Amino acid sequence: MKNVFIGLLTAILLATSPVAFSADCTLCEALEYGNLSEVKKLLQGGADVNSSNMGGESALMFAAGVKNSQVTKVLISRGANVFAINKKQETALMYAARAGNTEVVKVLLEKGSEVNSKDKDGWTALMHAAREGHHKVVVELLGRPEILVSDKNTIGWTALVFAASEGHTDAVEILILQTADVNNTDVVGNTALMYASAAGHKESAKTLLEQGASVNKRNATGETALILAAENGESALVRLLLECGAKSEAKDTSRKTAWDYAKNQKTISAIRKHRNAVLQGREFKSCSKVSKQELKQREKIRKDRLKALRKIAKEKARAERKAKRK
Repeated sequence: MKNVFIGLLTAILLATSPVAFSADCTLCEALEYGNLSEVKKLLQGGADVNSSNMGGESALMFAAGVKNSQVTKVLISRGANVFAINKKQETALMYAARAGNTEVVKVLLEKGSEVNSKDKDGWTALMHAAREGHHKVVVELLGRPEILVSDKNTIGWTALVFAASEGHTDAVEILILQTADVNNTDVVGNTALMYASAAGHKESAKTLLEQGASVNKRNATGETALILAAENGESALVRLLLECGAKSEAKDTSRKTAWDYAKNQKTISAIRKHRNAVLQGREFKSCSKVSKQELKQREKIRKDRLKALRKIAKEKARAERKAKRK
Protein backbone atom coordinates (compact mmCIF):
# COMPACT_ATOMS: atom_id res chain seq x y z
CA MET A 1 0.00 0.00 0.00
CA LYS A 2 2.80 2.39 0.82
CA ASN A 3 4.01 2.30 -2.80
CA VAL A 4 0.47 3.06 -3.98
CA PHE A 5 0.18 5.88 -1.44
CA ILE A 6 3.49 7.42 -2.56
CA GLY A 7 2.52 6.93 -6.19
CA LEU A 8 -0.71 8.86 -5.76
CA LEU A 9 1.05 11.72 -3.99
CA THR A 10 3.69 11.83 -6.74
CA ALA A 11 0.97 12.05 -9.37
CA ILE A 12 -0.59 14.94 -7.50
CA LEU A 13 2.69 16.83 -7.22
CA LEU A 14 3.35 16.37 -10.93
CA ALA A 15 -0.15 17.54 -11.77
CA THR A 16 0.36 20.74 -9.81
CA SER A 17 3.97 21.50 -10.77
CA PRO A 18 4.14 25.24 -11.44
CA VAL A 19 4.54 26.26 -15.06
CA ALA A 20 7.34 28.75 -15.63
CA PHE A 21 6.24 32.23 -16.58
CA SER A 22 7.72 32.67 -20.04
CA ALA A 23 7.33 35.73 -22.24
CA ASP A 24 5.82 34.03 -25.27
CA CYS A 25 2.91 36.44 -25.17
CA THR A 26 3.35 40.18 -25.33
CA LEU A 27 1.79 40.91 -21.96
CA CYS A 28 3.27 38.04 -19.94
CA GLU A 29 6.56 39.62 -18.91
CA ALA A 30 4.84 42.71 -17.57
CA LEU A 31 2.26 40.51 -15.82
CA GLU A 32 4.95 38.43 -14.13
CA TYR A 33 6.04 41.52 -12.21
CA GLY A 34 2.52 42.91 -11.76
CA ASN A 35 3.41 46.09 -13.64
CA LEU A 36 -0.03 47.68 -14.07
CA SER A 37 1.20 50.81 -15.90
CA GLU A 38 3.20 48.69 -18.36
CA VAL A 39 0.19 46.43 -18.97
CA LYS A 40 -2.01 49.46 -19.72
CA LYS A 41 0.66 50.87 -22.01
CA LEU A 42 0.93 47.60 -23.94
CA LEU A 43 -2.84 47.34 -24.29
CA GLN A 44 -3.08 50.91 -25.54
CA GLY A 45 -0.33 50.05 -28.03
CA GLY A 46 -2.43 47.24 -29.48
CA ALA A 47 -1.25 44.19 -27.53
CA ASP A 48 -3.68 41.28 -27.82
CA VAL A 49 -5.45 40.94 -24.47
CA ASN A 50 -6.06 37.24 -25.22
CA SER A 51 -2.52 36.40 -26.29
CA SER A 52 -1.03 33.25 -24.77
CA ASN A 53 2.32 31.48 -24.49
CA MET A 54 3.20 28.10 -25.95
CA GLY A 55 1.58 26.37 -22.99
CA GLY A 56 -1.69 28.09 -23.76
CA GLU A 57 -1.48 30.33 -20.70
CA SER A 58 -3.32 33.57 -21.30
CA ALA A 59 -2.48 36.97 -19.90
CA LEU A 60 -5.52 36.66 -17.63
CA MET A 61 -4.23 33.38 -16.18
CA PHE A 62 -0.87 34.99 -15.43
CA ALA A 63 -2.53 37.89 -13.65
CA ALA A 64 -4.77 35.57 -11.62
CA GLY A 65 -1.77 33.40 -10.73
CA VAL A 66 0.37 36.27 -9.40
CA LYS A 67 -2.48 37.55 -7.19
CA ASN A 68 -2.82 40.90 -8.96
CA SER A 69 -6.49 41.84 -8.80
CA GLN A 70 -5.97 45.29 -10.35
CA VAL A 71 -4.35 43.89 -13.48
CA THR A 72 -6.99 41.14 -13.67
CA LYS A 73 -9.81 43.69 -13.63
CA VAL A 74 -8.09 45.77 -16.33
CA LEU A 75 -7.69 42.71 -18.56
CA ILE A 76 -11.32 41.69 -18.11
CA SER A 77 -12.49 45.24 -18.84
CA ARG A 78 -10.49 45.07 -22.10
CA GLY A 79 -12.18 41.86 -23.18
CA ALA A 80 -10.02 39.07 -21.73
CA ASN A 81 -11.69 35.69 -22.20
CA VAL A 82 -12.55 34.28 -18.77
CA PHE A 83 -13.42 30.91 -20.36
CA ALA A 84 -10.01 30.36 -21.99
CA ILE A 85 -8.10 27.17 -21.12
CA ASN A 86 -4.43 26.30 -21.39
CA LYS A 87 -2.98 23.03 -22.69
CA LYS A 88 -3.64 21.43 -19.30
CA GLN A 89 -7.28 22.58 -19.62
CA GLU A 90 -6.82 24.91 -16.66
CA THR A 91 -8.82 28.12 -16.39
CA ALA A 92 -8.02 31.52 -14.94
CA LEU A 93 -10.34 30.62 -12.06
CA MET A 94 -8.11 27.66 -11.20
CA TYR A 95 -5.03 29.89 -11.25
CA ALA A 96 -6.70 32.36 -8.90
CA ALA A 97 -7.96 29.60 -6.58
CA ARG A 98 -4.52 28.00 -6.40
CA ALA A 99 -2.90 31.36 -5.64
CA GLY A 100 -5.44 32.17 -2.93
CA ASN A 101 -6.66 35.28 -4.72
CA THR A 102 -10.15 35.61 -3.26
CA GLU A 103 -10.92 38.96 -4.89
CA VAL A 104 -10.04 37.70 -8.36
CA VAL A 105 -12.02 34.48 -7.78
CA LYS A 106 -15.03 36.63 -6.94
CA VAL A 107 -14.60 38.76 -10.08
CA LEU A 108 -14.17 35.74 -12.35
CA LEU A 109 -17.26 34.05 -10.92
CA GLU A 110 -19.26 37.24 -11.45
CA LYS A 111 -18.12 37.23 -15.08
CA GLY A 112 -19.41 33.72 -15.58
CA SER A 113 -16.41 31.46 -15.01
CA GLU A 114 -17.55 27.84 -14.69
CA VAL A 115 -16.97 26.82 -11.08
CA ASN A 116 -17.07 23.08 -11.83
CA SER A 117 -14.70 23.09 -14.82
CA LYS A 118 -12.01 20.39 -14.72
CA ASP A 119 -8.46 20.30 -16.01
CA LYS A 120 -7.00 17.24 -17.77
CA ASP A 121 -6.40 15.55 -14.40
CA GLY A 122 -9.95 16.20 -13.24
CA TRP A 123 -9.05 18.98 -10.80
CA THR A 124 -11.54 21.77 -10.12
CA ALA A 125 -10.90 25.23 -8.73
CA LEU A 126 -12.26 24.01 -5.37
CA MET A 127 -9.69 21.19 -5.27
CA HIS A 128 -6.84 23.60 -5.98
CA ALA A 129 -7.97 25.96 -3.22
CA ALA A 130 -8.49 23.12 -0.73
CA ARG A 131 -5.06 21.60 -1.38
CA GLU A 132 -3.36 24.94 -0.77
CA GLY A 133 -5.46 25.66 2.33
CA HIS A 134 -7.00 28.86 0.98
CA HIS A 135 -10.13 28.62 3.11
CA LYS A 136 -11.43 32.07 2.10
CA VAL A 137 -11.35 31.01 -1.54
CA VAL A 138 -13.03 27.73 -0.55
CA VAL A 139 -15.83 29.73 1.09
CA GLU A 140 -16.21 31.93 -2.00
CA LEU A 141 -16.44 28.93 -4.33
CA LEU A 142 -18.87 27.12 -2.04
CA GLY A 143 -21.11 30.17 -2.26
CA ARG A 144 -22.06 29.15 -5.80
CA PRO A 145 -25.29 27.14 -5.74
CA GLU A 146 -24.07 24.90 -8.60
CA ILE A 147 -20.82 23.86 -6.88
CA LEU A 148 -20.16 20.11 -6.75
CA VAL A 149 -18.65 19.75 -3.29
CA SER A 150 -17.74 16.07 -3.53
CA ASP A 151 -16.71 15.97 -7.19
CA LYS A 152 -13.72 13.69 -7.90
CA ASN A 153 -10.59 14.01 -10.02
CA THR A 154 -9.14 11.21 -12.17
CA ILE A 155 -7.75 9.32 -9.15
CA GLY A 156 -10.89 9.78 -7.08
CA TRP A 157 -9.74 12.61 -4.81
CA THR A 158 -12.26 15.19 -3.63
CA ALA A 159 -11.62 18.68 -2.29
CA LEU A 160 -12.04 17.24 1.22
CA VAL A 161 -9.32 14.65 0.61
CA PHE A 162 -6.95 17.35 -0.63
CA ALA A 163 -7.59 19.53 2.44
CA ALA A 164 -7.26 16.59 4.86
CA SER A 165 -4.10 15.19 3.26
CA GLU A 166 -2.40 18.56 3.70
CA GLY A 167 -3.73 19.17 7.22
CA HIS A 168 -5.82 22.23 6.35
CA THR A 169 -8.37 21.79 9.12
CA ASP A 170 -10.19 25.08 8.45
CA ALA A 171 -10.91 23.96 4.90
CA VAL A 172 -11.89 20.48 6.14
CA GLU A 173 -14.46 21.98 8.52
CA ILE A 174 -15.90 24.31 5.87
CA LEU A 175 -16.26 21.54 3.30
CA ILE A 176 -17.99 19.23 5.78
CA LEU A 177 -20.43 21.99 6.71
CA GLN A 178 -21.29 22.16 3.01
CA THR A 179 -22.15 18.44 3.03
CA ALA A 180 -18.86 17.05 1.70
CA ASP A 181 -18.96 13.25 2.03
CA VAL A 182 -16.47 12.31 4.78
CA ASN A 183 -16.37 8.67 3.67
CA ASN A 184 -15.80 9.11 -0.06
CA THR A 185 -13.16 6.72 -1.41
CA ASP A 186 -10.59 7.19 -4.18
CA VAL A 187 -9.52 4.66 -6.84
CA VAL A 188 -7.65 2.53 -4.28
CA GLY A 189 -10.33 2.80 -1.60
CA ASN A 190 -8.65 5.42 0.60
CA THR A 191 -10.66 8.03 2.49
CA ALA A 192 -9.84 11.52 3.71
CA LEU A 193 -9.28 10.07 7.20
CA MET A 194 -6.76 7.56 5.87
CA TYR A 195 -4.70 10.26 4.16
CA ALA A 196 -4.85 12.59 7.16
CA SER A 197 -3.80 9.72 9.45
CA ALA A 198 -0.94 8.58 7.23
CA ALA A 199 0.37 12.14 6.99
CA GLY A 200 0.12 12.82 10.73
CA HIS A 201 -2.50 15.59 10.58
CA LYS A 202 -4.11 15.04 13.96
CA GLU A 203 -6.52 18.01 14.02
CA SER A 204 -7.88 17.24 10.56
CA ALA A 205 -8.27 13.56 11.49
CA LYS A 206 -10.03 14.52 14.73
CA THR A 207 -12.45 16.77 12.85
CA LEU A 208 -13.22 14.00 10.37
CA LEU A 209 -13.82 11.49 13.16
CA GLU A 210 -16.11 13.90 14.99
CA GLN A 211 -18.07 14.42 11.78
CA GLY A 212 -18.77 10.77 11.13
CA ALA A 213 -15.72 9.44 9.30
CA SER A 214 -15.61 5.64 9.50
CA VAL A 215 -12.62 4.75 11.67
CA ASN A 216 -12.48 1.11 10.58
CA LYS A 217 -13.17 1.51 6.88
CA ARG A 218 -10.79 -0.53 4.70
CA ASN A 219 -9.14 0.30 1.39
CA ALA A 220 -8.55 -2.03 -1.58
CA THR A 221 -5.71 -3.83 0.22
CA GLY A 222 -7.60 -4.13 3.48
CA GLU A 223 -5.76 -1.36 5.29
CA THR A 224 -7.44 0.93 7.81
CA ALA A 225 -6.50 4.43 8.91
CA LEU A 226 -4.84 2.84 11.97
CA ILE A 227 -2.62 0.57 9.87
CA LEU A 228 -1.58 3.50 7.68
CA ALA A 229 -0.79 5.67 10.71
CA ALA A 230 1.28 2.86 12.26
CA GLU A 231 3.05 2.16 8.98
CA ASN A 232 4.10 5.80 8.75
CA GLY A 233 5.17 6.07 12.39
CA GLU A 234 2.43 8.53 13.37
CA SER A 235 2.07 7.60 17.05
CA ALA A 236 -0.22 10.54 17.93
CA LEU A 237 -2.65 9.45 15.22
CA VAL A 238 -2.44 5.85 16.37
CA ARG A 239 -3.50 6.92 19.90
CA LEU A 240 -6.33 9.10 18.55
CA LEU A 241 -7.70 6.39 16.28
CA LEU A 242 -7.58 3.75 19.03
CA GLU A 243 -9.43 6.08 21.41
CA CYS A 244 -12.08 6.52 18.72
CA GLY A 245 -12.75 2.82 18.29
CA ALA A 246 -10.15 1.67 15.75
CA LYS A 247 -9.64 -2.09 15.88
CA SER A 248 -6.00 -2.91 16.57
CA GLU A 249 -6.55 -6.52 15.50
CA ALA A 250 -7.75 -5.56 11.99
CA LYS A 251 -5.66 -7.25 9.28
CA ASP A 252 -4.93 -6.18 5.73
CA THR A 253 -4.80 -8.54 2.75
CA SER A 254 -1.24 -9.51 3.77
CA ARG A 255 -2.65 -10.68 7.13
CA LYS A 256 -0.75 -7.94 8.95
CA THR A 257 -2.06 -5.68 11.71
CA ALA A 258 -1.04 -2.20 12.84
CA TRP A 259 1.25 -3.87 15.37
CA ASP A 260 3.13 -5.58 12.55
CA TYR A 261 3.68 -2.26 10.81
CA ALA A 262 4.56 -0.23 13.91
CA LYS A 263 7.90 1.50 13.32
CA ASN A 264 8.71 3.26 16.56
CA GLN A 265 8.49 2.63 20.29
CA LYS A 266 5.72 5.21 20.85
CA THR A 267 3.48 3.51 18.32
CA ILE A 268 4.19 0.05 19.74
CA SER A 269 3.53 1.34 23.25
CA ALA A 270 0.20 2.92 22.23
CA ILE A 271 -1.04 -0.32 20.67
CA ARG A 272 0.15 -2.38 23.66
CA LYS A 273 -1.66 -0.10 26.13
CA HIS A 274 -4.82 -0.29 24.06
CA ARG A 275 -4.72 -4.07 23.94
CA ASN A 276 -4.25 -4.26 27.71
CA ALA A 277 -7.17 -1.88 28.24
CA VAL A 278 -9.42 -4.02 26.03
CA LEU A 279 -8.39 -7.15 27.97
CA GLN A 280 -9.37 -5.35 31.18
CA GLY A 281 -12.84 -4.74 29.79
CA ARG A 282 -12.61 -1.12 28.63
CA GLU A 283 -14.77 -0.20 25.64
CA PHE A 284 -13.66 2.28 23.01
CA LYS A 285 -16.53 3.97 21.20
CA SER A 286 -16.79 6.16 18.14
CA CYS A 287 -15.80 9.81 18.56
CA SER A 288 -18.50 10.93 16.14
CA LYS A 289 -20.61 13.85 17.32
CA VAL A 290 -23.00 13.34 14.45
CA SER A 291 -25.99 11.02 14.71
CA LYS A 292 -26.73 8.39 12.09
CA GLN A 293 -29.89 10.30 11.30
CA GLU A 294 -27.91 13.46 10.56
CA LEU A 295 -25.50 11.54 8.34
CA LYS A 296 -28.46 10.16 6.39
CA GLN A 297 -29.88 13.67 6.09
CA ARG A 298 -26.57 14.95 4.71
CA GLU A 299 -26.55 12.16 2.15
CA LYS A 300 -30.11 13.05 1.12
CA ILE A 301 -29.11 16.70 0.71
CA ARG A 302 -26.13 15.67 -1.46
CA LYS A 303 -28.31 13.48 -3.68
CA ASP A 304 -31.07 16.09 -4.00
CA ARG A 305 -28.51 18.76 -4.84
CA LEU A 306 -26.88 16.59 -7.50
CA LYS A 307 -30.26 15.69 -8.97
CA ALA A 308 -31.20 19.38 -9.21
CA LEU A 309 -27.87 20.26 -10.86
CA ARG A 310 -28.28 17.49 -13.44
CA LYS A 311 -31.75 18.81 -14.26
CA ILE A 312 -30.35 22.33 -14.73
CA ALA A 313 -27.57 20.98 -16.97
CA LYS A 314 -30.08 19.09 -19.14
CA GLU A 315 -32.30 22.17 -19.48
CA LYS A 316 -29.27 24.28 -20.41
CA ALA A 317 -28.15 21.77 -23.05
CA ARG A 318 -31.69 21.60 -24.44
CA ALA A 319 -31.85 25.40 -24.68
CA GLU A 320 -28.50 25.51 -26.47
CA ARG A 321 -29.59 22.91 -29.02
CA LYS A 322 -32.80 24.85 -29.62
CA ALA A 323 -30.86 28.06 -30.13
CA LYS A 324 -28.57 26.39 -32.68
CA ARG A 325 -31.56 25.13 -34.70
CA LYS A 326 -32.79 28.69 -34.99
